[in-house]
Amino acid sequence: MHAQDAAQKAIQHIKSNHSVQTTIERAERIASYHGLRVLGIIDYAEISTEWLPKGKTPVPARLMVFVDNRGAVPRALQENTLLALELPLKILVWEDRNGGVWVSYRNLQASALNYQPAVSPQLLSKLDSLVRTLGDEAAN
Repeated sequence: MHAQDAAQKAIQHIKSNHSVQTTIERAERIASYHGLRVLGIIDYAEISTEWLPKGKTPVPARLMVFVDNRGAVPRALQENTLLALELPLKILVWEDRNGGVWVSYRNLQASALNYQPAVSPQLLSKLDSLVRTLGDEAAN
C-alpha cells in the first residue's frame, strides 16, 4: 500500500446536509445522547481571524474533541500508550471552498497500523464505529 493510499483511508469524510454551526451542535447533542463526554470544541475560524490579513475570511471549521465514558479509550491506551497521539476522539466539521460542509475523522484502524505492539482490532473497530456513527448522525 502506498503512503498516499494509507493516508486516504486514515481520514474519512461524510458530506453534511447542514451548516458547520448546525452540524457541530447536532454532533454535541448526539455525543451526549450516546454517553460520550465532549472535552471541548475548537473554533478555528474564530482563532484565525486575528492572524488573517484584513479582508480575508476565515474558513469555517470546528474540531470537537470527545471521549467514550465506557472505557474504550483507557483500554486502548493500556494496549499501546502511543495511541494517545490519536486520542481523544475527534471530528472536524468544516466548509470547503464550494460551500459544502463535511464531517471528517481519523480511521483509527488505519492509523494504528503504525503502532507496535498492535492494538486489538475489535477495540479499534468499536472506536471507529462510534466516531462514524456520530458523524453520520450529525451530518444527516
